[in-house]
Amino acid sequence: MGKVKGLLMTAEAVLYEGLNDRGWTNEQTLAFIKKELGQMAYDHAKGVLEDWNELDNHNNERKVSDGDS
Repeated sequence: MGKVKGLLMTAEAVLYEGLNDRGWTNEQTLAFIKKELGQMAYDHAKGVLEDWNELDNHNNERKVSDGDS
């Protein structure tokens, strides 16, 4: 595995762990990633988090519209 791919996979693992296992906020988790892993990992983790938020928002909209039926 390449170094960049390994870094990005580590960033995703830290993102998940920070949010789910440690109970950190989005901002705390991203700050930790930036400090410990660097800007590239931070940018990747931020993008993953934005994707997750978009998916959550989409799923919540579907639940609301399903409840209106």
